[in-house]
Amino acid sequence: MSSVIAKEATLGGEPEPDSQAATDTTSPERRKFVIEDGQFLEVLTASLGLFLRAGSGAVVSGWSPSLERDRGQRDYTLVKFKGTRLDEGSDIYKFRRPLKSLEVYEFEGCPYCKMVREALSILDLDVMVYPCPQGGRRWRQKAAELSCQDTVPVLRDPNTATVLHDSTSIIQHLFQNYGGGEVPLPLRLTPLAVATAGLTQMARFSHGTHARPSAAVPEPLELWGHEGSPFVKLVRERLCELEIPYFYKTCARGSLKRREMVESLGDFQVPYIKDPNTGRGMFESHHIVEYLQRTYGDG
Repeated sequence: MSSVIAKEATLGGEPEPDSQAATDTTSPERRKFVIEDGQFLEVLTASLGLFLRAGSGAVVSGWSPSLERDRGQRDYTLVKFKGTRLDEGSDIYKFRRPLKSLEVYEFEGCPYCKMVREALSILDLDVMVYPCPQGGRRWRQKAAELSCQDTVPVLRDPNTATVLHDSTSIIQHLFQNYGGGEVPLPLRLTPLAVATAGLTQMARFSHGTHARPSAAVPEPLELWGHEGSPFVKLVRERLCELEIPYFYKTCARGSLKRREMVESLGDFQVPYIKDPNTGRGMFESHHIVEYLQRTYGDG
């Protein structure tokens, strides 16, 4: 894939979603690591990427666990046991954070897009996602106008007035501007990296690749998750197929945003989705997918 860097002229962005949408108390009860009836094969195939990609995107840069004394804090911790807690640290605090939201045009079934999502999770970067599945009509044209190419992924960074349409250049840009500079080995575009990223998508057949009939949403949704979670992947697939734009709050292991969720919702679990158009807030991938299809799909 060729690399092109285009300076931004007048590129209008969508408004950011309201991050204060309330959790709907009628939503299904959250159950960590529980697979619903009929969901086993989907979760299994969605999990292959975590192993084939050696966990890339499951933890943030510089992730490190540490044993601490449990003083009864009610914030996020990995696990508690007999007066001891296992906390998580990282290098994210050392890195520059973008003042304006990044924008990515991509689709779930693309291996090059997957590696960009891994980079975003590793760097703990939030991003506005505009899904561009094959056959989609909402965002593909805008992506082509921005990049002057008919390919994805496309990154628009208003902080540097830059548009990039090549995955290698996008990943390098993210680590140079919002990381430590060096791109991790699993994200370097060697034949092995491309092959493993491609195999993870092939395991899901065409899920997250082709557009489904859907209604346009007035406001983007908000999704909490990270690239290492198979349950989050199932939700991203349906968001992509329905061409629903969403503000993606990445929260891989070591992310301080995990504490943010505990403080606001009392616990941490992903995927979690907020829909400002209906006021709904939901956990549980199976129920989220059903909700998205019922609300914005063809039923």
